[in-house]
Amino acid sequence: MEATEKILFISHDAGRTGAPIVLLHFLRWLKKNTALSFEILLKQGGPLEREFCNLAPTYRLHGWHPPLSLKGIVRKVIPKEQGGAPRADLGRLSARRDWGLIYSNTITNGAILDGLNGCACPVISHVHELEYWIERSGAENLAQTKQHTTHYVAVANAVKENLTRNHGIDEEKVSVTSEFIPADNQSVAKTPAAVIRAQLGIPAGAFVIGGSGAEFWRKGHDLVAPLLLALKRKAAGREIHFVWVGKEGDEQQKYELWHDLKHAGVAAKYHGSGEVSNPLDYFAALDAFTLLSREDPFPLVCLEAALLGKPVLCFAEAGGIPDLVGEDAGFVVPYLDVETMAEKIRLLVESPELSARLGSAAAEKVRTRHTLDVTAPKLLKTINQFMRAKNA
Repeated sequence: MEATEKILFISHDAGRTGAPIVLLHFLRWLKKNTALSFEILLKQGGPLEREFCNLAPTYRLHGWHPPLSLKGIVRKVIPKEQGGAPRADLGRLSARRDWGLIYSNTITNGAILDGLNGCACPVISHVHELEYWIERSGAENLAQTKQHTTHYVAVANAVKENLTRNHGIDEEKVSVTSEFIPADNQSVAKTPAAVIRAQLGIPAGAFVIGGSGAEFWRKGHDLVAPLLLALKRKAAGREIHFVWVGKEGDEQQKYELWHDLKHAGVAAKYHGSGEVSNPLDYFAALDAFTLLSREDPFPLVCLEAALLGKPVLCFAEAGGIPDLVGEDAGFVVPYLDVETMAEKIRLLVESPELSARLGSAAAEKVRTRHTLDVTAPKLLKTINQFMRAKNA
């Protein structure tokens, strides 16, 4: 790394979701492989907050409320006893002149970019979102992000197409760098699959499919019951169970899910892990991964399951994972077509050879295209490009 100035990395939070996890992987790689100096700004905290603090000076926006004006709101950093940096406010941060680049890790940080405009340095926005979250984040956020962003990194071709087609962003300002995970992820699963299955109450010999997510509607959690019902018809007599890894929604959403499962006669086939710190153990216990998301740019859970040798099933027109699956790593079915998905699952149940072949191809794709060591140098090259542009 030739540039000597620092980079400010901005994360919308420190939760166990895709974007913060990707940023953590990348920052660990930067610290290990480069002399780059950086700091971190968290809009909100979360369970991964300490891990950010262990990497670099980390600021957290205390009492962040997006609808309020930025002016006069004090932004406190994580206390020193937790490994953080001194207290500061946004006004003082915006006066900094030692940042050669701001790297915003989602498209939802528009108000912060606007508040930091005084830093007068290039901004890269790493876009992990499609239209659902762009719309939910509001028109003002998008306008602020577009005003301050020098270059966009899209995590999938579908994300780039959405930015250019629906939001008028010049194609030359958008590069595509797919999501990634560490290459050693397949060795992280510590608990035997049989133990996980027993803990969940899944009988020995069952074919186990699963999904994951911290949301409800967008992630397709409500499609689990229709899928199990379709499997009940198409694979009668087969013991097929479904595991959802992650939060199961609020009380109303959980009630609605169990109402459907019970009245469809498939409640005994569903198992929820809740939010866990070892999701790979649960993915390793699956026979196939089913991405039920209505919209998901390029979810890490698919990469994690694929690297473990699990075939991946997903919907077309729902994000970038069809690029991973193709015709040899699982099945891409029409949007929300759980009947066709159930038929493809039946094929996997009846043909262990097919399942093994698809899973092997999925793992190979991740190893060669979507690991940290493959992808991180591409992001570093983009960073160097815009740091140098500023220096020049």
